Amino acid sequence: MSGIEWRTFWVGPVCVLAMAHQCAVAADKFFTVEQRNNVWWFADTQSKPFFSLGVNVVTPGASQESYDQQRPEYAAWRHYASKSAWAKATASRLRGWNFNTLGGWSDRAVTSAMPYTEVLHLGVGAGVPWNDLFADEFAEQMDQAVKERVAARRRDQNLVGWFTDNELGWYDNAMFAFHAAQPASSGTRRRLVEILEAHYQKDFAAFKRDFEVESDLQSFEDLERGGAVKLRPGGRGRSVVDEFIGQVADRYYGVVCGAIRRHDPNHLILGDRYHGYCPDAVVKAAGKHVDVVSTNFDWPAGIDGYLPSCYLQRLHALSDKPVLITEYYAAARENRSGNPNTGGLFLVVGTQAERTAVAQRRLEFFAAQPFVVGAHWFAYADEPPHGRTHDGEDYNFGLVDINNRPYDELTTAVSTTHAELAARHQSATTPLGSPDSTQVVHLPTSPPQDGLDAVKESLLSQTLLRPGQSGSLADLHVASDGATIYVTLSGNHFVGAEHYSSPPSPVEDGLTWTLRVGAREIKASMLGERVEVIPHDATFSHWSRGVRFGATVAIPINDAAAPERQPNDQITFQSELRDGGNGAVSTWQSTLKLSPVDSVEVVGATNGTIEPQE
Repeated sequence: MSGIEWRTFWVGPVCVLAMAHQCAVAADKFFTVEQRNNVWWFADTQSKPFFSLGVNVVTPGASQESYDQQRPEYAAWRHYASKSAWAKATASRLRGWNFNTLGGWSDRAVTSAMPYTEVLHLGVGAGVPWNDLFADEFAEQMDQAVKERVAARRRDQNLVGWFTDNELGWYDNAMFAFHAAQPASSGTRRRLVEILEAHYQKDFAAFKRDFEVESDLQSFEDLERGGAVKLRPGGRGRSVVDEFIGQVADRYYGVVCGAIRRHDPNHLILGDRYHGYCPDAVVKAAGKHVDVVSTNFDWPAGIDGYLPSCYLQRLHALSDKPVLITEYYAAARENRSGNPNTGGLFLVVGTQAERTAVAQRRLEFFAAQPFVVGAHWFAYADEPPHGRTHDGEDYNFGLVDINNRPYDELTTAVSTTHAELAARHQSATTPLGSPDSTQVVHLPTSPPQDGLDAVKESLLSQTLLRPGQSGSLADLHVASDGATIYVTLSGNHFVGAEHYSSPPSPVEDGLTWTLRVGAREIKASMLGERVEVIPHDATFSHWSRGVRFGATVAIPINDAAAPERQPNDQITFQSELRDGGNGAVSTWQSTLKLSPVDSVEVVGATNGTIEPQE
């Protein structure tokens, strides 16, 4: 007779206690992340994998006291007898649309009904990354803030995890210049000078080849006492900037995540919701401390729903952590709330049907990435048509309008797509970056008069040259209309030109794209809105909006291939993208197969990313 049988037969209370303890352990389980068959998932309190489908800003909206009939907005009290009635109905509505998570800034009245996430706003409250992170009091300040905000919920099993912040200003050159100009008493500035002294081995002349300082600074001893530092165009100072930014980020994540784990060891740390861009050094630092890297994500030029896969690849590759999409969205000019969608910052399409299509395509795109663990829609209700109080934002982002009426076309389609996403994600076993044997470049169904404009707005219908390894600096697409080959780059890039001693050169400090298609070679250097193209008569289109950029080259097939070409002839294809600031390089090599006029095949497309040279 075994020990368990003995206990069961002779000592009933011991068995009951043992069972009760096992139940208590099960009841104390919390959300985790895990990888199954090379696919990342959240795991719930029963250890079941799930893909997080969330909604941000699930709140009752305006109160009776603040509501203005002349400036209408979403207000739950106009439609429900009580806040609890609103919470119950809203949770039921979201579950009916197959959402399974409440995203950031959702009201506590509804978080008891569904798994939820919480934004702590720890760094922004302290001024990160512009404050003195290396000051002795920073760690104590963060520990106290964390204790006040997380300790009471350490046993909340509905809480998936904590976002430390939202959209911190991780802009590398700007951060470097700002901290370099601080007083000598600043701990962060002292760390910056220590990095410079170590990198240049206290050789001030070598330092000045990459940076410019005030004329009275003649040595590192002078620099220790104060003085601004700016990048010198054409120098290699960006690598030192990256080292500094990495140490600042490591300090932030180390202090904040350490405090969270002290006061709440049970819940996941979900990152700080990047603004669709983040310097490599920051992502690498985050990967050492967080459980999940999170990012808000939009592509305002992608009216077909396109999003650049290179950005998500790079987040995952640099952090070695799963990625959560914390905001995705689309607005339409056709909406019932009267949202004007002003500012040009976000994707705006014409109709609700187009908005629905964008939402579906982006959901499917996210689920197809094996390292993405969820996607959260922004937001539950349309923004006030007259603009949000704190920033004036006035977009048609809602699942419901300001009068609580669902956009049925959107919610029905999203509900159907949600129901299929777990199966889609489970099959996403091939990471982005795996080579494919043959890729076909499809024709546009109706070639437009202005090919370049149409190309940049219809990337989903084109062939993405799959990278052979992760971490590409941009997406590269190829398309053809039978007479012309179109090649498009799409990605993120930030320089902060105002923090150089003089205007930086696109050739030296921007992105340089070299493209060889058969006999044709084109080189374009890009820095913000400044572009230099060789040869000057190349058909080239470029756009830049904030940190996002796109560029398209149109090459007549007659220029790339011999005049006597035949169907099935092949054209060599090579592309290189080089970041002049940090030396990173991505390359693509393929063969374009001249097929009948309805397509061009890309054979053996590969891509590699070369790390910056020491």
